[in-house]
Amino acid sequence: MDLDGLMTPPAPAGNRSVPIGNRPDGLIAEIIACVANIAMGRKCFMIDGREHEGRLFYQDGIFSVSECFKAALATADPQVLVQADYTYSEQEYQFCDTADKHAISSLSQAILGFDGALRSLEIVKDAAAYQIAEKTHSLFPKHRIKGCPIDAFHQACAAHITRLRNMLRSPGINMTEKAVLNQRIANMYAARTAYLKLQMAALPAGKYGSR
Repeated sequence: MDLDGLMTPPAPAGNRSVPIGNRPDGLIAEIIACVANIAMGRKCFMIDGREHEGRLFYQDGIFSVSECFKAALATADPQVLVQADYTYSEQEYQFCDTADKHAISSLSQAILGFDGALRSLEIVKDAAAYQIAEKTHSLFPKHRIKGCPIDAFHQACAAHITRLRNMLRSPGINMTEKAVLNQRIANMYAARTAYLKLQMAALPAGKYGSR
């Protein structure tokens, strides 16, 4: 994605609001803006004489997106939690250097996983439909949580947690970046917990395991 049209200095992070709701349009727009500022900051770092400008963009983006992920966690809504990280990953993909094959592959896997997670989230809200879909899942205990299947939603969140933990071990990331990664990990755990409650509400209690 071309960054040349994004050269206006960012608005101060403290002056922004992050609207949250069942359709988190405000949160999504905010995350998109944050990732653009982070990407612009990184670009400016590489240009002589623009290091200070780059620092302003980067700091605004990284601190603001941290607040976005905290706001998502406060909703305890699995859709908001997944949509937040889905959007962040999509935007990272858009700004990713095409030569960085590892990052492109990792982000592609995250996006694909979240696509499946959101499909599962739609189905679980319809108890009758989910009870039919549930019959296609393995009955082995290792593939279930409290009797509920470890479906595409759980798989996507678990894979993303592994991905984020690997990023935490990368050399050169600062404490602010680590805090954002840890927040995103916490959000994925919270998303799984909230989703499990929806599964338990949709499925007959005690059918395949104790609760």
